[in-house]
Parts: sequence; structure tokens; C-alpha cells
Amino acid sequence: MQTKATTDYALRCILYLVICGGSTTAEEIGRHTGITTSYARKVLRDLKKKNLVRSVQGVSGGYILIREPKDIRMIDIIESEERELCPDRFMEDDISATWIGEREKENVHRYLTKLQSLVRDYFNNTTIHDVLHSESE
Repeated sequence: MQTKATTDYALRCILYLVICGGSTTAEEIGRHTGITTSYARKVLRDLKKKNLVRSVQGVSGGYILIREPKDIRMIDIIESEERELCPDRFMEDDISATWIGEREKENVHRYLTKLQSLVRDYFNNTTIHDVLHSESE
């Protein structure tokens, strides 16, 4: 599964906010995570729409997490940037798919739908806390 770069940046922003443990600016997040300040602001706006962060006004303002790491699911971060987690592009009506029969196409679609469900469930049941504290297997 490949996600957009913006999804990677959203994860970086959340992880930085967890690790810094308080309010921080988009400039600081960008500087430490390798994201430009303007892109960090865009991603933080998206995370704000998903109710993962809030902006804090004032001299020591910036962004802060709304939820505890154990309450931030990976799916929430991913969906702040992705329209679909695992789109089944194989089924799109496209001239390139004319080489496969309808029965085989249905089998592939069924398999990809199941895979999409498994991936979605995995990210739905994984929190930032899990990611930061997972034991190597």
C-alpha cells in the first residue's frame, strides 16, 4: 500500500506533537520533521478538521493534540489526507482491463476487497501509542 506524501507528513506532525508533549508551532514541527512550514500548516489544518489537533492562540501558541496517543487511531491520521485507504483501481472501467475475463475480474475484486477490509481494520485498531510502544517481533 502506498499513501500520499501528505499522509506521511500528517503522521510526522502527530508523532512530533506526541513527543514534544505540548503546544508547538508549525515552524518548529516543520524544522524538526523536514516539512516546509507552509506544508506543515496545510497538514495541521487537515488534522484539525479531523479533531486530532487544535490551534492555540497567543504568545506561546501553536498546535496541540486534542486526544491522548492511546485514543488516536492510525486510520484517523490516514483519512485526514487519503480519500480511500486502498482503492480497488483494478475494477475501474479501463481499456487496460479488457485482457481479463469477467470471472477472473470478479475473483480479483473479491480478493482486493477482502484485503482492503483487513488493512482498514488493522489501522482502525492501531493507535499512535501502539506505534510508539510496539515491541519488535
